[in-house]
Amino acid sequence: MTAVNDNEKPTEISLTASYVTFGGNTGNGEYFYAFDKNTLLFTKPGNYTISITLSKSTPKHFEIYSFICSNDTGNITRDESITSLPNNITLKNNNSSNQSINLSIVMYDTVEEKYFSCDPQVLNSPDPD
Repeated sequence: MTAVNDNEKPTEISLTASYVTFGGNTGNGEYFYAFDKNTLLFTKPGNYTISITLSKSTPKHFEIYSFICSNDTGNITRDESITSLPNNITLKNNNSSNQSINLSIVMYDTVEEKYFSCDPQVLNSPDPD
């Protein structure tokens, strides 16, 4: 778990994905993914930036298509001022209430023409002080 307390600079996350045919952890076992930071714990209230970039070892025909978030309070939103798809997505986290947020980065494999999801865990636990 990675604790994030600095909202002055973006939290950089590298995402590696690959096509493995079987035995993977997403896409009906056909894809494998890993984040260099699996769980983010935001411990201080404030606005944070999360930047997710595909690693150099991720095939060029993989693209970040979008993101889906379980949070209905608007804490996690896409930073529309930064347009860097298909190899990066920048999100804003308004850490204002305690919650576990299920976040899924939706990927698209342009060769196999398949979508698959990669889901890091985001925990918001702002200190009440």
